[in-house]
Amino acid sequence: MTINIKKLKKGSTILFVLAPFLFPTGLQDSSRFEFLYKLLYFWRVISCAICLIIFLRKSFFEKISKESMLFFACIVSIFFSTLIKNASISSFFSTWGGFFCLYVGAEYFLQKYKYIFIDTIRKWLFVISLLNLLTMIIFPNGMFLILDKLDIIGTDSKYRWLWGFKNNLYNLILPFILFNFSASYIEKKNVFCKSNICALMIAVCTAVLSHSSTLLLAIALFCLILVCLKFKMVKRFVTVRNMGIIGVLLSILIVFFNIQNLFEWLIVDILGKDLTLSTRTILWDYAMADIKQSLVFGYGVQNAATFGLLRYSKAFSHCHNAILTLFYQGGVLSIFTYAIFYLYTILKKYEKNNLISIFSCLLFIQLMFHISGSISGAGFFLLLLMINNCNNIEIFERNEEC
Repeated sequence: MTINIKKLKKGSTILFVLAPFLFPTGLQDSSRFEFLYKLLYFWRVISCAICLIIFLRKSFFEKISKESMLFFACIVSIFFSTLIKNASISSFFSTWGGFFCLYVGAEYFLQKYKYIFIDTIRKWLFVISLLNLLTMIIFPNGMFLILDKLDIIGTDSKYRWLWGFKNNLYNLILPFILFNFSASYIEKKNVFCKSNICALMIAVCTAVLSHSSTLLLAIALFCLILVCLKFKMVKRFVTVRNMGIIGVLLSILIVFFNIQNLFEWLIVDILGKDLTLSTRTILWDYAMADIKQSLVFGYGVQNAATFGLLRYSKAFSHCHNAILTLFYQGGVLSIFTYAIFYLYTILKKYEKNNLISIFSCLLFIQLMFHISGSISGAGFFLLLLMINNCNNIEIFERNEEC
């Protein structure tokens, strides 16, 4: 077996710049791995600096994409709110700053190295997913016994594995599925090839061992839509525009109008949850009350120690809903700039093929997680990046040079 040195160098460069944004953080609360995460911190700072240099260079010397500029406008608005509200600058850079740097860096490598970028990220996420699954098999109740930095050994520490807490596993599994299906589409154009089936098996095992009925339901929905894509009527309906609009509308209807009460049979009887979605609806009411007091600029990006909702005896660092969290952090200004970026992505015209249908399905599933969660992982922006460049993926297969 011959090794393509040129391809290996490109793949190594991609990993050096982007891997810190897709690195497991489940062991950062253990003193045994303190040195590792200190190295990761400096590694990520270097990666952010490289991505910002790429962004500045493209801004002044090359043509920068409209998507990057729109995303940058959203980032600036959130930073402005964080600054004027004297909130946590470090939390801003570790979240939104990291999301933007990843988006810019990934866009650069996707456009320059094309298939090599997709294949490299796929392999990286495969290794992380497999290692995380192994920790779940070895430590079925979580790795909380070695997390000696946690003040309270509770639920959040019990169900924590290599990637992190069980509620964050979708930030690993969905990008893993995204890049696996993208690579296999370019290589074989076969949705049900062995690598995709293997990826789905890892995803199902992860969902089962983490006792996450929501993740398991999401994977089942994804598989169902894959099968139904053979029908032309379904394929015509499953588009980025339709899934993107429906996903946001459902979030608005559930958060502001409580339509989840109409689905008691699913939430209570099948998923075994309560209609407050584990007290999230109460948290939403608190968040909306606070948002009204700082409607324009919000409160900036907070950390768990300074988050305003602490006075309600709930130690959260976000509002457990993507729209409310963005509203809370950046107010109307950030909602407006983010909406332009998001709408520009979903309303673009895309070529009709199996890959864009798969992206549309993953977009809908990601938005479903955002109803009771937040934009806490980079996977969502990688998905938006792949959607924005979907029209070129067919060209990648014909013109790629390793």
